[in-house]
Amino acid sequence: GYVDRRLHEVEIAAPLSRAIDAVRESGQHQVALTAVLRGVMRFLDENRDVLRDRLEQESPVWVPAWVDERVFNRAFAGLEAFLADVIAQDDHALRAGFDRRLRDYANELRTDPAPAAHAQEAKNRLLDRPDVHDWFATLWTQLKANVLAESADPRSQLQQALASLIVQLGRA
Repeated sequence: GYVDRRLHEVEIAAPLSRAIDAVRESGQHQVALTAVLRGVMRFLDENRDVLRDRLEQESPVWVPAWVDERVFNRAFAGLEAFLADVIAQDDHALRAGFDRRLRDYANELRTDPAPAAHAQEAKNRLLDRPDVHDWFATLWTQLKANVLAESADPRSQLQQALASLIVQLGRA
């Protein structure tokens, strides 16, 4: 329909780059990074045995089990310590790199047609998903119903704003 066609036509690169800039300037990207890193730490902790078993499967048969265990424990502890450091240190190099990459990506969206086209394609693939299409159709139906209901109620803000606009147009 009309809304679907218009959503597909909207160029996403410019508003996406502005949104990335706004998120960076507010620092919310670092809040999100912290949440992701905490999630990764929980995931690693919950799957420690699975990861340990995988190392054992990949290890050559001639490597003793105690060596595998020691290597795994050391690597696992090192990874956990690294993630904890990134979480705890606002000035960690990984955080600075994340910030820099987001800034560069926002700039690429503004200046390079390839990333802009890729973002547009990703947006269109998302819009083409049946669940997203259904959600927008429901949203549009609800929005139309609300506007119609508001326009029928003389006490609504919409009616009052329209009446004021008509009066102003009549004076002009």
